[in-house]
Amino acid sequence: MDAVTLCVTDLRQAAHSRSDAERRTIVRLSFRTLQRGNACRDALRHRSARTT
Repeated sequence: MDAVTLCVTDLRQAAHSRSDAERRTIVRLSFRTLQRGNACRDALRHRSARTT
């Protein structure tokens, strides 16, 4: 989780030097990546809870 958080922080810092449209695209893509990662972790967590 720490590596993902650092990655998003770096993207936001890099986005400040970009135009508004590019900044929104970078932040939106990083947020979608986080959502996808959270969904995968939740699915694995629920599956492991059912098998124990």
